Amino acid sequence: VSAMIELGDKAHANSRPTVDVRVNGQVRKQVPVTALRRPLEDGEDCRFYSVKDNRWLKAVISGRQPRNAAGQGYNIRLVQEQMDLHGVPPMRLQRNFEEGAPVNVYL
Repeated sequence: VSAMIELGDKAHANSRPTVDVRVNGQVRKQVPVTALRRPLEDGEDCRFYSVKDNRWLKAVISGRQPRNAAGQGYNIRLVQEQMDLHGVPPMRLQRNFEEGAPVNVYL
């Protein structure tokens, strides 16, 4: 679901960091930062979970996305199948990190 950070980090000693976020005008308190994700963008590589094939397929975010893509779903293109899918729920998508890709890790 699309949201905006309402209040900054509220971590205390021996606790996991949380933030308050505004979702559709309503504040959700103490959302774990692990639940936050930057929206996927046009041209970004990703993986799509195919229930039919019971596996992850290479895909790319395709074109302009709905403002609330997290709620309405993303438009993607399956790479190998050369097929467009619309309204794909974010829970069926993952960012794709190829072997050797540079990343930042925060532990």
